[in-house]
Amino acid sequence: ELREWVVLLRRARGAPRSKPHTMDKLSVSQARASLGNAVVMVTAKETELQLMVGSRYHELIESADAIISMHTTAAELRTLISKLPAAAPPAAPPAARRPTHTSAAVSRRRVGGDDAFRSALSVPPRIWRALDRHQYALATRCLIRCPLFDDSRPVGALVAEQSPPGMAQAARDLRSYVDQFSARISHGARRFLAQRRWATSEYAGALASLVLLDGLSAEEVVALFFVSRLGWITRALDTVPSEPSERRSRLRSAVQSLRRSICDATRLFIGEGGGPGLFQVHVAEMVAGSVWEKLQGSALAMPSQSEIMRSATEWLATAAKLLLESSRASLKDVRTAGELAKIRQVVWDECAEEEEPGSWADACGAVVDNEQLAQVAELTTPGKGKAGGSALGGVDLWLLVFSRSFAEVGEKLLKSSLTQIRVMVQDKLDQVLTAIIGPAESESGAGPGLGARGCQSEDLIWAAEMVGDSLDRQLQELAVDARSLVQSGDSAAADALTISLYLKAVEMLAYLANHLRQTANDLAAAVSRKPEAARAVHLVDAVLLVARLARYLRVGDEHTALRSLLQVPAVLEASTPDRISIEQLQAAFEIADNDGDGQMDAEEAKEAIGAVLAGRHLAIDPELMPTMTFNEFALFSTCLLEVQEPFAYLSGTLDQIFDQAHEVWAQWVLRQPKAVLREELRGLATSS
Repeated sequence: ELREWVVLLRRARGAPRSKPHTMDKLSVSQARASLGNAVVMVTAKETELQLMVGSRYHELIESADAIISMHTTAAELRTLISKLPAAAPPAAPPAARRPTHTSAAVSRRRVGGDDAFRSALSVPPRIWRALDRHQYALATRCLIRCPLFDDSRPVGALVAEQSPPGMAQAARDLRSYVDQFSARISHGARRFLAQRRWATSEYAGALASLVLLDGLSAEEVVALFFVSRLGWITRALDTVPSEPSERRSRLRSAVQSLRRSICDATRLFIGEGGGPGLFQVHVAEMVAGSVWEKLQGSALAMPSQSEIMRSATEWLATAAKLLLESSRASLKDVRTAGELAKIRQVVWDECAEEEEPGSWADACGAVVDNEQLAQVAELTTPGKGKAGGSALGGVDLWLLVFSRSFAEVGEKLLKSSLTQIRVMVQDKLDQVLTAIIGPAESESGAGPGLGARGCQSEDLIWAAEMVGDSLDRQLQELAVDARSLVQSGDSAAADALTISLYLKAVEMLAYLANHLRQTANDLAAAVSRKPEAARAVHLVDAVLLVARLARYLRVGDEHTALRSLLQVPAVLEASTPDRISIEQLQAAFEIADNDGDGQMDAEEAKEAIGAVLAGRHLAIDPELMPTMTFNEFALFSTCLLEVQEPFAYLSGTLDQIFDQAHEVWAQWVLRQPKAVLREELRGLATSS
C-alpha cells in the first residue's frame, strides 16, 4: 500500500507519464482547473498517508509497551525462580497441590514447614487470575489465606529445619512480593467500583475487600457506595445537550441510575427475601477462611439498617436536587409545547417503569425514610403536600423531582404565549386604526383610501370581529397546548398548570383591556382638540371601532376560549385567610385615588394592596398599565379576592369603553345641529 501511495504521489507531482502531451490541447482555464484539482488531490493523499503512518506508529508504540511490560514481568519471575534452592524437591502435582476451598476444614488448616512455602508459591498466579476477572473477593481470600501474609508468623516457621540452604531467603523474598498485592487489590477494587454501574456479586466482593484490606468502617463502605453512584448521575447530567433526543436520553439515564442505586443498596446491605446482603456474605466468607490472626474468630461490624436508611435517604435527596437542577437547565431552552411533551413522556415512563415486580417499592420500603426525605429534600409538589410518596408504592420520583420542573417550564411557555397573543392583538388593532385614521402628520387630510366620508358601519364591524376572532383563535390554540403540557396521571401538575393558566390569562386580559381604554381615551382627546377638522371623521370611526371590539369581547359566544380561560378553578373557589373581599379592595382603591377621578397609577395600586394585605404586592408593569380604573384594578387583583369573578370585572371595563366611545361619537354628531340651533337662537334674539 505504501508503494502504491508513493507512485500516486509521484505521478501527481509531475512524474513523467506515458502520454506527456495530454494537456497540450487544453485551454488556459481548463489547464488551471486541472492543476487545481491535482493540487487538491495531492494534499488529500498526503493527509491520508500521514494518518495511516501515524496509526501504524501508535500501534507500534503500544506493542513496544506491551513487550516491555512482558519483559519486566518475566524478569521478576526469573528472579524469584533463581532464588529457589537447586536441591528443592519437585512440586506436587496440581491436583494434590491445589487446596479445595469448598471445605471449611481444609481452608482453616494451618500448614507448616515446606508445605506452607510451596502453598504460598501458588498464591500470586491465583491472585492475578482473579484480578483479571475483576473477582476482588476471590483475590482477597487468596491473599489473606496465604501463610506469608500473616505478619505475626516469622518466616522461619514456614521453612522446615532440614530444608536446603537459601529456602528462608526465598520465603522472605516471596513474602515481600505477596505483600504488594494488598495495594494492588485495593486500587483495582476502587477503580472497579467507580466504573461499574450495577451491583453484582463482583461489586459486593470489591466492597468487602476494601473492608478487610483498607480497614473501612461500615459507615465508610456505605458512603463509598453512594458517592460512586452519585458520580454516575453527575456524569450523565454533566452537560446540557442541544438536541431534544439527547435531552431525553440523558434524563432517562439519570433516572435509571437513581432507581438502580436504591435497589442495589438493598441487595448489597439489606438482602432480599429475608436473607443477608451480598456484602455481608462476602465478608463472612473471607473471615471464615483467613489465616490472618487478627481476623480469626472476629466479627467485623456490618452497617445497621438505620445507618443504611439514613445514608440512602440523604443520598436520594441530594440526587433528587441534582436531577431537579439539571432538568431545569435542560428544559430552559425548550420553545414549544410539543417538544416539552415528548421529553415529559419519556421521563414519566422511566419514573413509572418497574423492571421487576415490587423491586422499587420493596427497596424504598427497606432503605428510604419518607418523612426524613421530605425534610431533607425540602421539595414541595406543585399542588398540595410534600414530595415523596408512599412506602407501599415506592418513592414517586416524578412527584419528587420532575413534576415541579416541568410545571415551571410549562408556566413559562404559557406566559410567553399569552404575552405574544396580547402583542399580536394590539398590533392588529393598531394596524386597523392606522388604516382608518391615516398618518399622524396629515392633520387636514383624510385617511388613505377612505375619502372624506369615513368608514361604513359594515367595515367597522368586520374589522372589529377580525381582531376579536384572531384573539379567540389564539386562545383556543393555547388551551390545546396547555392540555398537552399535562401528563396523564399527574393530577398535582394538572391543577398547578390550570391555576397558572387562569391567573396569567386574567393578567393578560387586564393589560389588553387597559390598552383598549387608553386607546379610546387618546382618540377621544384627538377628536375634542379639532372637531371641525376633516380628519375628525376618521378619528370618530376609530373610536367606534374600539367600541365595537369591546362590545364583541363583552357579549361574544359563551363557549369562546376567552370565557373558558376565565372560569375559576375549583382549587381557588375555597376561601383562605390570605384573601380579601371586593369591598376591602374598593375601600383601598378609593383611599389611593387622591384626586377622585376614578383612576390611579401603578405605584398607588401597590400601596393600596399593601394597605389591606401586609406583605403582598402586585407585579404591575407601569409601562403597560400607567393608570387603571377600579374594574381593571379588580381584574388584575383577582388572585387576592375571596370571590373571584374575573369576567365580571372585564365586562365592567369593556362596558366603560363602549359607553365612553359612544358618548364621544354622540357629542361629535350633535356638534353641527347644536351650532345651527345656536345661530337660529341668536337670530331670533336679534330680531326680537
